[in-house]
Amino acid sequence: MPWFTHVPHQVFRFTAKFYAEELVAMLLGTSMVIWLPLLEYLLRGTGIFSWLFVGSIGSLGCIVLFEMAVVRNPRFMLKPKHDCPNILEPTDYKKFGAPRQVERDVIIQGTQFRDSKGRRVHLRGINVGGMSKIPYGTSTNEPTVPYGEGVTFVGRPFPIAEADVHLARLRAWGLTFLRMIVTWEALEPRRPGEYDREYIDYIVQIVKKCREYGISVVIDPHQDAWCRWTGGDGAPRWTLEKLGLNPDALSEAGVAMLHQANLADDEDEDPKRFYPHMVWPTNNFMYPAATMWAIFFAGEDYAPKTKIGDENAGAYLRRHYYGAVSALAEALKDEPNVLGFETMNEPNMGWIGRDLGLDKYDSSQPLGYLASPWESMQLANGNSVTVAKYGEAYRYLGHYALNEHHTKVFLPGYRDPWYDNGVWDYDANGKMRLLKKRYFDLKTEEDFQARYMRPFWKGVTEAVRAKIPDAIIFMGPALDMEKPRLHVASADDAPSDSRLVWAPHWYDGLTFQFCVYRTWAAMRVSEEGMSLALGPDVAEGVHEESLKRVAGSGDAVGPTLLGESGVHWCGGYAITDMALNDSMCAIENSL
Repeated sequence: MPWFTHVPHQVFRFTAKFYAEELVAMLLGTSMVIWLPLLEYLLRGTGIFSWLFVGSIGSLGCIVLFEMAVVRNPRFMLKPKHDCPNILEPTDYKKFGAPRQVERDVIIQGTQFRDSKGRRVHLRGINVGGMSKIPYGTSTNEPTVPYGEGVTFVGRPFPIAEADVHLARLRAWGLTFLRMIVTWEALEPRRPGEYDREYIDYIVQIVKKCREYGISVVIDPHQDAWCRWTGGDGAPRWTLEKLGLNPDALSEAGVAMLHQANLADDEDEDPKRFYPHMVWPTNNFMYPAATMWAIFFAGEDYAPKTKIGDENAGAYLRRHYYGAVSALAEALKDEPNVLGFETMNEPNMGWIGRDLGLDKYDSSQPLGYLASPWESMQLANGNSVTVAKYGEAYRYLGHYALNEHHTKVFLPGYRDPWYDNGVWDYDANGKMRLLKKRYFDLKTEEDFQARYMRPFWKGVTEAVRAKIPDAIIFMGPALDMEKPRLHVASADDAPSDSRLVWAPHWYDGLTFQFCVYRTWAAMRVSEEGMSLALGPDVAEGVHEESLKRVAGSGDAVGPTLLGESGVHWCGGYAITDMALNDSMCAIENSL
């Protein structure tokens, strides 16, 4: 990395440890240390020096006062006396809590939820839970991705025996609505059309327990970066195998960054094996996840020659996704506290409509290995490619050769679907050559939402409503912060349907990515995209402004439910508490 990009990275990493007030005080103090002796030397014997001396003492006093102001900064005002959570366990949960939550008879009136008496309802709750993305009893610290006999999601988010204590605690805290995370893999883990009935029965038991505590539920078919073998979670292993991809070769070939294969704790000691947090955006842009997204949503347009049996691969995958959702809806149809289903958590565009040639890479979030789609295709086909790697806070770590053993990611008898569909071929010397740099540009005047998300939303709606006719459908928009249009609903997205909810997400981007909280810096979300805002105490106002935009983004279809928000635990509760307080205040002020 050249100095003019490397230096700003290092400056930011240093300044991120301080607040603006502290930096200014440090600058003033350093300046005084330098210019006071210099002035004494230059002005010795003149009458001016005495006045300068008095002025310097005054300046020093100002610095002292300035530092006193720092003490009144929220960083110190909100910091707990002990670096531990300020949560007390009630001795009797029955003395606490909120009114029983609404059930599926909830009324949607314009952009509001209403109960049977016409009172406005706010759905207040949390996601349950993050561990539901991986099988019970496993972790991403194991050397391989757990799979096979004995691997099950039964027990996620928690065993039935522990449900009472969790649900009583949530109800006591006033949280009466749960976004219940399930995954396609958990529902249909082994092969197409074969559902895990034990897991489905377990989810029904959890939902029944929720009703005992007056808690309502929305089912969230969750994914991140397609599946566990592509650096995320969600889809079953067999979805890769049906397209001829070998799940066990993806990490070795360098086209998926898995925690299991990158367990180094220190980016300085072992930068090549270091795994930066929040690397999902990078994995979504790498070969396997981007290929799956392109074929899942748009196989008919971009991979017409790729079929599973006699059916286009995209249509095949969507049909089985709808089937898995329908199987769970069938099991939950008699549970009135299930308000409905979300369509999918944060669906992704992959390479589609990125306005970039395949030989260019998206560097808006440089994390992990930064390969262009063309470089990623070469890696998948057994070539070794040298690419840049970035660590925490977008820090450049160096260039590294990937796939040095020339591993191909395809099962015997299969080859790259992008070769079959004419994106590339081999030259006379047997080397890969790119034929269509702009292959993944949108092929019609419609944007991604109109062309692909609307039919997908309709497919999920029909699958759920066939089992639960009055179910509310929570529409999850495609995740792309560089295309804000995809985060706003239009009337065309929901023709003649009064039981739809827009379900976007919002995070404090700087805190989320850098694990630091600053009152003087924030990411602004607007129609033009994301931009950095700087200024005294700017964060609170910018976050509130951004959330008001999010709150109004679904007005064309119905209410807006903020499906996700929050902050990382950054190694200490003090900073986490402050950042979370900022986010929650902004959410409440945007209502």
